[in-house]
Amino acid sequence: MSIDRLTLRTRLLLTVLLPVLLLSGAMTGVSLFRGARMADQEITERGLAIVSFLAPAAEYGVISGSRGSLDGLIQALQVQSDVAAAVLYGLGGDELVRLGAPALDDDARTRQTGEAVRLGRQGRRVAFAAPVMSVPVAVDEFAGGEAVLAPFPVGWVYVELDTHAYDTRWRETVMITVGLAVGALALAMLLAIHLANVVGAPVARLVEAVRRM
Repeated sequence: MSIDRLTLRTRLLLTVLLPVLLLSGAMTGVSLFRGARMADQEITERGLAIVSFLAPAAEYGVISGSRGSLDGLIQALQVQSDVAAAVLYGLGGDELVRLGAPALDDDARTRQTGEAVRLGRQGRRVAFAAPVMSVPVAVDEFAGGEAVLAPFPVGWVYVELDTHAYDTRWRETVMITVGLAVGALALAMLLAIHLANVVGAPVARLVEAVRRM
């Protein structure tokens, strides 16, 4: 449809609404994109913090095989509402203790990790792993030898987070953002209609009078 065929009132409505619509859509898209990235980053930071704390805490239990120490770590994880599953592995890959039912557990990939990492995501589960490192005691320095203090892995920790709470907050953010965008668009539409009525009608009458003359 040609713009020349549009009425003055329609042109005024488009002049006001089109920029508002484009700006609102762009701002909503950017806001949702940044919100999604921040939510994913929050999950990653949470998971890495858990395995980074759990790995050093599990060193004694993994080396000594103390069931009580390992059970204490599992009980500490149970009070974390977002921890859905966890596994502690020994040096040979044997499972020492388990919490819940892991959905993404890949023990071979877990044993390849040399630092706290995010392994992947499946549905509402996000997996993280970290090595349990042990630092040998420097006993040779008293005998004049060179002490080797390079840490080495004695086990691994594997944790899965349930993202239900994060996803719920994300959906609430989406609804609020979209609601604000729709509200702003509705307000702009009301103002545009009012402007078109106030300005368009007198101008249209003037144009019609000129035509009659």
